[in-house]
Amino acid sequence: MDAFFRWLADWYLPDPYLCAGRIQGITWTLIDVVIVASVLRLSGAARGRVPRVRWALLALTALAVPVIAIVPGEREFFLLEAGVCGTQFAILLWTVIAERVAMAELLARLRHRTM
Repeated sequence: MDAFFRWLADWYLPDPYLCAGRIQGITWTLIDVVIVASVLRLSGAARGRVPRVRWALLALTALAVPVIAIVPGEREFFLLEAGVCGTQFAILLWTVIAERVAMAELLARLRHRTM
């Protein structure tokens, strides 16, 4: 049992912890890109036109994903990850607020079509 706790404690040293944090940050950020892209596609289908500014912002956050792997320190990693995720969630919030009527109409049409 002692060996297990020593092994576990080794992961909380700065280098392994930052490495694991980078892997987790890259993974979650890529998942967020897929989720935001899906919502933007639905928004485009609901409106009948593409929300270009939001797609451009999402593309910028996607371009920042590889930088997460090479950013030099813990502080820089945190700031980059917070900026990327904050931007992605702002895009989601912006889309939900701006497209609430069009999305509700799309859902109503889809519901009516399936019945």
